[in-house]
Amino acid sequence: MQRCLALSFIALCLLSMCCVFSRRLSMKVVKEPTNYGMGLINQEPAANQSPLKTRVPPANFSGPSHLLQLKGKCLTKLSNDYKYQLCLFDNATQHEQTLRWNPFNGVLGVWQQWVIENNTFVAMMMQEGDPCGNRFRSAKVELACGNKTEIESISEPETCHYLMRLKTPLCCDPRSLLVYPTLPRDLQEEWELLEGSLLYGDITLQGYKKQLQSVFLRAGLLMSSEQKKVQKSLQNDLEKRRKLSEGNFDSLMECQAEYRKLYANFTSLQMQSSTEISNVTAAVV
Repeated sequence: MQRCLALSFIALCLLSMCCVFSRRLSMKVVKEPTNYGMGLINQEPAANQSPLKTRVPPANFSGPSHLLQLKGKCLTKLSNDYKYQLCLFDNATQHEQTLRWNPFNGVLGVWQQWVIENNTFVAMMMQEGDPCGNRFRSAKVELACGNKTEIESISEPETCHYLMRLKTPLCCDPRSLLVYPTLPRDLQEEWELLEGSLLYGDITLQGYKKQLQSVFLRAGLLMSSEQKKVQKSLQNDLEKRRKLSEGNFDSLMECQAEYRKLYANFTSLQMQSSTEISNVTAAVV
């Protein structure tokens, strides 16, 4: 009990110092590599290097069932001074292959939804990547026919928004990327009714597109804004708990709140220790 009390007191003192200093200066501590100038191009990450963490979890698999065999398959491609890794239906990452002291290693995006055009799956959207100024990185993965599954090309048409072209023999059949066959029968029937309503002028083209978007949402091919909000909220909550467990605080208020909890625990242990000492003293007397 005395040892536990002592450790709690030490932790309390350290946390108190943290809160005092955080009032004076708010700063971000960056862990810099110690191997300046010693890196090798294309080298594997060091064993003690922290793995990349995604801001949100990937969405569930959706789309043509024959593409399920690609789920979890990771492809790599070297382009200029970067190594790109695409894990299908999971995430896309970028790793700088230079001798700079702080090469970039980050998440370009996490699997979220499909891009659908003219009843066809045309691309996979990897979104919610690492921060890039006032936005988040993303990657659009276009699908094309090829003799083997590989990343054909990578470009950055807009800052922090990447375009990958994925070739695979699984997309060579003209019917392989049609959306309609992947839908359950009730949604197929709803789509058929929409086509008829558009044909006979019962709805406008804008109304047709809006209702068809709803069909895709319910099929799980797209993510609604509400789903994204819930997903981000859960991820933020997990990240906050992790930071608190590691003693990292985003604000003085968080630090003070944790200090009050620890102080309450310390006071409780102190009272228990005093009670035990009194009982032992009474027994001896």
